[in-house]
This record gives sequence, C-alpha cells and structure tokens, in this order.
Amino acid sequence: MLNCPNVRCQAVNHLDDKFCQVCGTPLVKRYLWMLGVTMAVQRIGETIADRYLVVQPRLLLDTQPATPPETPEDFPPEIAHYLRLFNQRLHVPQVYGMVVDTAPIWLLEGVAMIGEHLAPELSTVWSEANPLRQLSWLKQIAALWEPLHHQEVSSSLLHPELVRVHGSLVKLLELRSNDRVVGLPDLGQHWLTLVQPQSLIAGFLEELGSQLITGAIADSASLLATLDGGIQQCHNSVRHQYQVLTATDKGPTREGNEDACYPAPGRVQSLQEGLLAIVCDGIGGHEGGEVASGLAITTVREQVEKIHGADNYPAQEIEQKLEAAVRVANDVISDRNDQEQRQSRQRMGTTLVMAWSRAYELYLSHVGDSRAYWITPTGCDQITLDDDIASREVSLGYALYREALKYPSSGSLVQALGMTASTNLSPMVQRFIPDESGIFLLCSDGLSDYDRVEQNWENIVAPIFRGKSDLPQVVANLINLANTQNGHDNVTIALIYCQVTLSALPAPLVFQKILAPVTEEPQATNTLVTPNSPAALPPLKIQKTVELPQQRNIPYALGLVTIMLAGGLGVWAAIQLG
Repeated sequence: MLNCPNVRCQAVNHLDDKFCQVCGTPLVKRYLWMLGVTMAVQRIGETIADRYLVVQPRLLLDTQPATPPETPEDFPPEIAHYLRLFNQRLHVPQVYGMVVDTAPIWLLEGVAMIGEHLAPELSTVWSEANPLRQLSWLKQIAALWEPLHHQEVSSSLLHPELVRVHGSLVKLLELRSNDRVVGLPDLGQHWLTLVQPQSLIAGFLEELGSQLITGAIADSASLLATLDGGIQQCHNSVRHQYQVLTATDKGPTREGNEDACYPAPGRVQSLQEGLLAIVCDGIGGHEGGEVASGLAITTVREQVEKIHGADNYPAQEIEQKLEAAVRVANDVISDRNDQEQRQSRQRMGTTLVMAWSRAYELYLSHVGDSRAYWITPTGCDQITLDDDIASREVSLGYALYREALKYPSSGSLVQALGMTASTNLSPMVQRFIPDESGIFLLCSDGLSDYDRVEQNWENIVAPIFRGKSDLPQVVANLINLANTQNGHDNVTIALIYCQVTLSALPAPLVFQKILAPVTEEPQATNTLVTPNSPAALPPLKIQKTVELPQQRNIPYALGLVTIMLAGGLGVWAAIQLG
C-alpha cells in the first residue's frame, strides 16, 4: 500500500493507483537504490522498517513518501562523494537517507527508471541507437569524467552495470570508489569494447580509443572537442521542428504580475531554427519586479539577435556569447537600480531561464530558480539546477538533501539578475542536442513549487505525444494546476515541443582529433549537464516540500560564498520576492 504524498490527506492507496482515491493527488512512486546490500538479506515483497517495499534486488519503493527519511548527523566519506557531485544530479543519484535494519543501509534517489523497471545498461542497447545518440552518450560520459575523477570515483564509468541510459540521458546507478589509479587510457580501453564492425562510427571509435590509450588525447577538454567533431559530422541525420507557446498569469492571490515571457502569449509559433523562448520571475514588488523582468526580456532579445547568422561559431564561443547576453541584462537592471538609488530590499531583480536553438543544438541559459524540464513519453527531468541555499549546502558537503530542506532559508536565492555586478554573477549555459521528440518546459516557481511538474507531467503533458492533447490545452492545464494547487505566486510558462525526425543515415564518420585550447583548468562542455570545472560548485535549487509558501530571498551583500563557508548564513541582507 502507498501513502498519499499530500500531508493533509495521508490516505492509503493501492500500489497500482495513479491518483489518490481520496484527494486525487498524483501518486508519484519514489524508487530507491540500496548501497552495499546483497539480495541475501532481502526478499522481493518484503517491507524493510515497515516502510520500504523490496520490488527488485536492491531496489525499494518508499510507501510513505510524505514522511521525511532518517538522516543521521554524520556520514562516511563514500557518501560525501554524492553530496559534492550534487551539481551532477541529472546523471548521478543522490543520497535520500538511511534505514536501520540489521545494519545501516544508505538509500539513493534519482535512480534511472523506465516505468517500474531499472533503465537498461548502455552496453545492452548500444547497437540499437543511431550514431548521433551513441556520440551523445559518449559525450555525457566524457563530461562526467573530470568531476568524478576529482572525487576519485571515475572508475564508476568503467563498470557496464553502473552506466544506464534513459532515452538520450546517461545515468549512473551508483558511485564506486577507485581501487587503483584510473585515467583516460582506461576509458579509451573500455570504449573499444563498444566497437561494432558494421557501425557507422566504428572507425571513429577505434581511433578515438587508440588516441586515449596512447595519450594523444590527454585531457577531457580535447576529448569533448573531438566528440563534438563527430557529432557535427552526423547531425544531418536528424531534423528538428519546434512549436512554442507561452502563457503568464498573476495567480489568485497576487495583485499584479511581476513575471514576463517571450514570445508574447497567445499564439503557437512553428519554426525550424531561430527559436528563442524566455521566462523571467521578477523580484522587488510592484514597479520593481515587473520592470526588472521586462528589462531582462528586452535586453536578452537584443543581445541574442546579434548572434543570429553565426552558424560557424564553435559551441564554446556560442556559450560565451549567451553568457555575455545574460550579463548585459544584469548590468542594465543593476544600473537602473543605481539610477533610482534603490538600496537593499528596494533593489529590483529577476530570475531568467531561456532556450535558444542553432542548427541541431538547443542552448539553455538560466540564473535563479526559474526552471527548465525535459519531458518525453517515458520521463521528466529537471535539467537546470537552481540557485538557492539548500542546494549550495549539499554541494559543499555540509548536509544531506532532505536535511538542507529544513533550513529556514533553504529556498533563498544566491543570485538573480540586477542584484549585483556582473563580475559576481555566474549564469549557467547548457547545450542540448535533441535526438528524440520531447518537450522543453520553461517555468517560474509559481508552477514548479511543491513538485507540481514532477507529480503531473504524465497526466498533463505526456498526452500530447499520443495526440490526446495539444500545446494550448497543455499550457491552460498547467496554468490551472499552478493556480489551484499552488496559488501563492504569479505563474509563467514557455512550452517548446521539439519534434525530431530521423532522416538518411550519415556516411561513416571520419576521425579528426580537435585539440581544445589549453587553459589552466580546462572546462568540460556537456551535451546535457552543467558543471564545467570539477571544482565548480554552481548554486542549485531544491524543490520545496513544505505546505505553506516559503519566502525566496536574494542576498545583496557580495562575497556570499566566503560567508557561507565561514558558517555565517544569517548575517547577510536579503531582498524579499514580490
């Protein structure tokens, strides 16, 4: 039996129910992976600690998802790896908590699942994938190498049973500590096991593995650049058609709407390239937040328009230009604050999340806690990592995810546009190469709070893939969901339906090593995941789980990270969201 996740209900439902039979809340099944436990101490169908149902060897179902798990004060070094890799949670599972049975058992959430089954190993589905997807998988692994190597768990990428794939995404089942010195030659040797003589990338992959083994490709940046070259050779095998629709609503409790979006709401736009969609959530109250969000939309549009026609720019340069566009918007809002002599809580700002397409790529940029999700018929993944205190604490290794959520300031932002100089801003830019049809959902936290997207994507968004709904109906249903289930804030949505058509297969790939420029700390560009430098710990967001709306604040004082490392989380000033 499965308890309702709505703490106001707590009804008990059958495991095969999709909605609570009492209150109608979607029943999200939270599957957990057991670390270091063999099947000898468990049986399928058993319940551990009167809560966790064993559904497969080492795989549990939490039957009480509304009840916080047990989280001890101290945790061993092998658990600390997960915390410090929190900014990789799209690919790396995170610590959920622990349960004490005959011995302490650590539990991981974010397990790669397709329905009620573990996602398959990459090696078992490799031959079924097209060349673009194969290279995209390799690129995600290559982007993971440096941060995992920094934590001495890079050998996890060499164990076939740990590397799982869910559609276009690579996901690790767990982390495994290195038992010896591991390097890129080991990765090259492992990749050679994937070579299939009839594959269109067989020659490319053989040469790539050889170059890694001999040391001719000696760093992650060069490896990623080489994979980019292969992807560029086969990108013509897919065609993208985008449809985009936006909507914004002040919600049932707010007097005004501080959100803004682009394109203008109300009309579905169809295009093959040149897609631009933006969602902003203003901070600073009436005549503050709405001004900031409007300035951000206008400025970013102007800056991005200057990039159009630059199809020959390398991806790294595009990322830099998009980051620069966000910084310009930040300075425009900050200058306006200075001109109007706004100080402390009077300063206005805004979050931002945007999507921009170029050729076969889609770039995502964001600052703050407005989110981007990637939704397919079989899954929903949050692909931006929000800028808040709770996730920063986890990334620094100070607390487990569930414990950090209990902090009074856990939902406070650590950055937003307009609050400080651009030199103190760290906008995130991610590159996505869609190789299957899906939906990008950009939204303000008026929708994403309390896990509403995760709870409802399957019954509201997924029907579009079966022809049972369309963009206007989905957007209307999401706005209604935000207003009826949350209702404490404005809500803004940009829905992007990316339809992918496979065309003629490319010719066999020709290997061409592309040496990336050497820097002091090479930055790893990821197909789908954000972290660049292994030491970089970008601010993230935790989904809110409390029932009453939680304040979001943005620190005004500079040097926040230094303050936090010193443990002074309560001494900096904040600006309350409008």
